[in-house]
Amino acid sequence: MILKRWSRDLITGILAALPLIITVVVITWLFEKLSSLVGGKGNAVVWFFAALLIFTAIGVLTRNWLGKKLVKIIEWYIEKIPIANKIYTTVREIRDAFIVGKEANYKRVVMVEYPQKGNWVVGFVTSAATEDMKKGSVPDSVGVFIPTAPNPTSGFLVYLSEKDIYPLDISVKDGFKMIVSAGTVKPKRGNIK
Repeated sequence: MILKRWSRDLITGILAALPLIITVVVITWLFEKLSSLVGGKGNAVVWFFAALLIFTAIGVLTRNWLGKKLVKIIEWYIEKIPIANKIYTTVREIRDAFIVGKEANYKRVVMVEYPQKGNWVVGFVTSAATEDMKKGSVPDSVGVFIPTAPNPTSGFLVYLSEKDIYPLDISVKDGFKMIVSAGTVKPKRGNIK
């Protein structure tokens, strides 16, 4: 009885501390790698602050027209490099999904019955159907992207009637958190309990 309770408390403690532990391990590893590259811990601190300044300068640059044009050119070249293009594109898509300004790509979070009646999945309304699609059997259809968990960069695009869509009262960002965490992170508000 005591051993069972202790083991349950131990596992709960490990799981609760896991995000912090992983964060500390990754930062420590990066700091050690940076230190070895620049020849000592003192230099690593200088390089850390230099990196902060460089990232700030990149942020300032990419907020104006010339910087945006430069980013497009660099992306065009990266997309021509095998393997690097896949890594870069995946990271960019994941980043874009979490940037607040990019939420406009996904209008709202919904639940739909997919792939068959009785099975409900979380999806994101992306767009209204094209004029050609509206001429078909479902004139009020909208595009719903159903991402795969935990990788939201792949999934299925289905066109459904508005009446077959159950809107959720959560943000797109919270919807993506649910997908990436495979349902373990739940929104603090909304229709999902």
